Amino acid sequence: MSSLNIKANRKSLLSFMTAMSVALFLTACGESGKSSTQVAAKVGTDEITIGQVNSVFARMQATPGKNPTQVKHEVLDNLIDQQIAVQQAIDKKLDRDPAIMLAIDESKRAILARAYIDKIRSGIPAPTSAEISKYYADHPEIFSGRRIYNLRELDIAVKPGLADALRDQIAKGMTLEAIAADLKSKNIPFNATTSTHAPEETAFGVLSKISVLKDGQMTVIDNANALSILQVVSTKPAPVDEKAVTPSIQQYLNNTRSKEEIAKQLKSLKGATKIEYFGEFLATSATNTEATKTSDANSVKPAEQQHTSDSTNATSPASAPDVTKLMSGLK
Repeated sequence: MSSLNIKANRKSLLSFMTAMSVALFLTACGESGKSSTQVAAKVGTDEITIGQVNSVFARMQATPGKNPTQVKHEVLDNLIDQQIAVQQAIDKKLDRDPAIMLAIDESKRAILARAYIDKIRSGIPAPTSAEISKYYADHPEIFSGRRIYNLRELDIAVKPGLADALRDQIAKGMTLEAIAADLKSKNIPFNATTSTHAPEETAFGVLSKISVLKDGQMTVIDNANALSILQVVSTKPAPVDEKAVTPSIQQYLNNTRSKEEIAKQLKSLKGATKIEYFGEFLATSATNTEATKTSDANSVKPAEQQHTSDSTNATSPASAPDVTKLMSGLK
């Protein structure tokens, strides 16, 4: 057998044992005190409970042409095969293989961590109707004032000071053609394109800029890695009714609040826990300490300064809605 096949077989075995460990761990949770009436089958001396069957069944999608009873019987057959394989793996001491033991531990840690995260998430209150309506009203560019944009774009090579120069040219009333000619005369590379975009196909930082433009107007989009001029050629109104988008807003607000609360609680717990780094990770310790100091300093800066910073970062990832996810429920 080639070394390639040996590696492939070992990888398959590792995946198999990891899956087995996850199944056994999930089964073990809450299985104490089970009576014979809960047993669906016995594999040697090992029991497979009705609870196990129902747990797998609940996660399955409906199978066309099969009733629930048929599917449950198939689930039980699969669990029996699984248990036989687990018994053989343990009999051959595969559960003592270091790589498999590590994989089992990683799976267990992931399950427990997910359980804790889910517990945090379950305690977060759902957004109220008033909050949903406010979010709808606060973002007309996505909802009530939604438009389909026909755009002309110049993607331009990034150069120091060029973005400000382009803004000055736009402010002076230069046309897109004149700006393109000027770039060409200065040997500044650019690429001209036309496209049509809906809000959910557009990054919010870009959408927030083009949504305030009238037909024919232009804006500069720039960051450290990209520079472009966008011109709104024409738009087509495509508003979204609040009732139609309410489920999407509700889910979006739920997800956003969950992420924020989870991050907040984990940061608090991490700050209260003694964490030591060793060897090559000592540098990580110094970096994290400095990052914590910077974060703490930012959290107590004067209100006026904080207001200025927040308004400057109005389209930062932390505050900007993910329009694609928000509108995905309408597709």
